[in-house]
Amino acid sequence: ALMVWMFYKDHFDITENKVSKLGVFCTVPEIRNPFRNFLSEVIGTFVLMLVVFYITKGEAQMLNEKVTIPIGLGSVGAIPVAFTVWVIGLSLGGTTGYAINPARDLAPRFMHSVLPIKDKGDSQWSYSWVPLIGPLLGSTLAAMLYLILLTYCKKVIILQISKKFMPKGMLRRLKLYLSEKSTMHLNANL
Repeated sequence: ALMVWMFYKDHFDITENKVSKLGVFCTVPEIRNPFRNFLSEVIGTFVLMLVVFYITKGEAQMLNEKVTIPIGLGSVGAIPVAFTVWVIGLSLGGTTGYAINPARDLAPRFMHSVLPIKDKGDSQWSYSWVPLIGPLLGSTLAAMLYLILLTYCKKVIILQISKKFMPKGMLRRLKLYLSEKSTMHLNANL
């Protein structure tokens, strides 16, 4: 944020719109409605994090827990994540500016408040909770859903992969093993 200010100082000096100056540093809602702005940040971050979780860290476990098959895209995963950020910006960017990351808003907002920008106006700290708490809640919900789906859908993934590669007799034993294992897991948790 400091380098942006230094580079564009002449532009900031001649710009009269105070909200435009603030918008360079942090997100500013087009229409201030705290509930809808907050919901926009939660949804945007939820979608982004769920995509990131599934692209970067996917795996399926086979018969024993030591053998896993990676499903993620590796470094190619940056392309779908970039498209996801783009889609979030196109769909939700008009309401809040889509911070979808607390660091994207908090530190630049602080810099806006301390830098000597000519006629800069208020840093709108009363709104700063939206791009801070919204993404934290959205990423938490995405992580919870990812873990739930990973835990409860693991058997489905194993069976789908196994159907392609295992003879029917082994597949029946695998289904029996999984049903016993889930029963043991359920009993251990009770």
